Amino acid sequence: MFKTPIPTGNYRVAVEPVPGDATKGVNVPARYRNEGTSGLSVQVDAGNNSVNLEIVN
Repeated sequence: MFKTPIPTGNYRVAVEPVPGDATKGVNVPARYRNEGTSGLSVQVDAGNNSVNLEIVN
């Protein structure tokens, strides 16, 4: 969740564990920690958006 609106567009994505989250301790593979190597992207449209990312070890 973002505190401020994000402009519409296509974004490359990096993944970081959320401190204090229930997933703490989950190892995020190194390639996903950088938007240049993750291979992940999302399209942000006007209004509410929901994104599901599939991360494979």
